[in-house]
Amino acid sequence: ATQAAIAIENARLFASAQHELAERARAEEALTARTRQLEAARRTTIDITRELHLSALLDLLVERAVELIAVRSGTLFLWDDAAEALVSQVTSGLGEWFSKVRLALGEGVAGAVAQQRMGLIVNEYRSSVHTIPWFVERTDVTAVLGEPLLYRDRLVGVILLRDRRDRQPFTADDQGLLRLFAAQAAIAIENAQLYEATRRRA
Repeated sequence: ATQAAIAIENARLFASAQHELAERARAEEALTARTRQLEAARRTTIDITRELHLSALLDLLVERAVELIAVRSGTLFLWDDAAEALVSQVTSGLGEWFSKVRLALGEGVAGAVAQQRMGLIVNEYRSSVHTIPWFVERTDVTAVLGEPLLYRDRLVGVILLRDRRDRQPFTADDQGLLRLFAAQAAIAIENAQLYEATRRRA
């Protein structure tokens, strides 16, 4: 009985040590992945601040956001003051049918993000209050992540990402990374719009 008790205790200690090593390995892996993401975000910031042509910039922003969070599709909407609507400018992963879609404030995830001026994670999109019926009918999207593009508290637009490639739910880390990206994107868009306006006046 004494030997059995010692063996059981040794087995428990071994299992505990193995669990601790596995947890440490997972933490290191997560830290490495996060470091790669932040480095990618830094490089992306450098690239987007160099681009002054609006159409090229919008394409670049969607391309980099899709890569950064590793998602299946993404859309960048700009706010149209005259129409009081979000207008999709660039979409990746959905096809031409989604180009120039207009959403009112509060409509869908993008409309809710614009209305609340806050990021939003919707991991159960198809049963969410933010579901748009015609969009559900044409896609198999299950999760959506959105952030507002704000320049000095003024709504510039919304960036929307859909479904991580690994089909895992969006996390707070994903949201934080997209928030950093959105802040830089809003400044880059504002600069590009000012540049184009100046060029037109000239």
